Formats: sequence, C-alpha cells, structure tokens
Amino acid sequence: MTDKMSATLRGLVAVFWLLICFALPVRADSLGDVWRGITAYQAGKYETALRYFDTAFESRSLSYQHRQIVSFNRALTHFRLGDHAQAIEDFNRVLQLNARHHRGFAGRGAAFAAIGEFYRALQDYNRALKFNPDFALAYLYRAHVYERLGDQATAIEDLERALSIDPNLEAAREGLKQLGALTQQ
Repeated sequence: MTDKMSATLRGLVAVFWLLICFALPVRADSLGDVWRGITAYQAGKYETALRYFDTAFESRSLSYQHRQIVSFNRALTHFRLGDHAQAIEDFNRVLQLNARHHRGFAGRGAAFAAIGEFYRALQDYNRALKFNPDFALAYLYRAHVYERLGDQATAIEDLERALSIDPNLEAAREGLKQLGALTQQ
C-alpha cells in the first residue's frame, strides 16, 4: 500500500470518528473503546486497535449506525494486517448494515484485489461508483485492477477521471506517469 493510500485510510478513520462524536448517541464506555481503537490504528498498533474495536462491537450499547462504523474500522484494520479474508467479512457486515455504503464496497474491492480476485474487485468498485460517482479513490483503485488485468486504456481513463474529481490525488498522477500517459494537468 502506498503512503498516499495509507494516509487516505487514516483520513477515513478520522471521518468516522467525527461521525461518532457529533452525530450519533453512544454510551461513554463504547465511545472510549472506539476512540482508543482509532488512536491505536493511527499509531500503527493494529492488534491493539482490533481489541478495542472488538470490545466496542460486542457492546450492547452500540446503535445500528455505530455497528456499521466499528465494522468498517475493523475491516480497515484487518486489511492493514494483511488478513484480507477477515477484512472481506467485516466489509460484508458493513454492507449488510448499509447496502449503499460506497466506502464499504471500495474497501471490500481492495481486499478482493489484494487476494487476486480482480473481477470481484471490479464489481465492488463499480457498485461504489454507482452510489457515489464522484468517489475519486474508487476510480484510482479500479484503475490499479484494470492495469493488473492488462487493460491500460481503461486504467488511464480511470486515473484521469480520478484526477478530474480530485486534482490533488497524487497517487492518480503517479499512476499516469507510470503508464506513460501523464499530460499537462
């Protein structure tokens, strides 16, 4: 995983933390476990993060929305640990709770891509884009899969689309450079 992708994942965790703090009611003990899990995740202490997320998830005080948030963070953590099968299971849980969770589809797509299930990854990236057509990271990740499948033209299209949505997405710019397709952007 590139540094840019890693920074993006940390940013996603922070966004979900804000949702927990300001938008959803939760008991203090569960909130503390979620916060400690996010803090451990951001510090690169993934095993510790998982323990906190597991404790929070098992709490009976978690709402439907909180279960979705904790499942998403667990999935990201399992992905970082290289446990892609467990990440897929956690992303499945997210998608059972919210069938339109575009980041859940993109995350599961990344996990499928990591285990070489490229066509399943493409399906999930397409679903993510169906629910959020301006999700630049889904175009970026889908481009990587197309590149792996040998479809450079489509990979370039996706990287260009990602950059048109987010001109600061350096990973897309780097991808275009690697494919020899970077024009004056």
